[in-house]
Amino acid sequence: MGNYNEVQLNGDTFNSYLELKPYRRLAEKIAGISNAQLYEDSLAPYYSVLLHMGMKTIGDLERLRNTYSEGAYQLALIRMASTRSGTMDYSMVLQNICIVAILKQGFGVAGLMRLFAGLYGENAYNKQRAQRVFEQAQKINLI
Repeated sequence: MGNYNEVQLNGDTFNSYLELKPYRRLAEKIAGISNAQLYEDSLAPYYSVLLHMGMKTIGDLERLRNTYSEGAYQLALIRMASTRSGTMDYSMVLQNICIVAILKQGFGVAGLMRLFAGLYGENAYNKQRAQRVFEQAQKINLI
């Protein structure tokens, strides 16, 4: 793909970027903490979310990943501790990166509700989910 800053983000470049498995190492690190089995779900729903977050190039995606991965890891630890499923969705990594970016940029619960609406559609549960994640992030001083 060359210089990531020169590669415009569109459906094709996003899919090519995902083929590189940019979130794999972090996903395996998180899954390894609780011996969870990693479930390979689709990251396609994140394309429109990332566009709404202002991502314009693959370089923007790389900066997002590099800037917020540690916070995403910390958030995953607390989120994984509250579940006992034995599996972890691969998409949890990108979701947590988006969550941390939204919170660090000061968008709070309202920003999280927009994220969840973009991923799951408008529904009554988005506010509850956003509030719970916001509280979890507060517990580990992400905000």
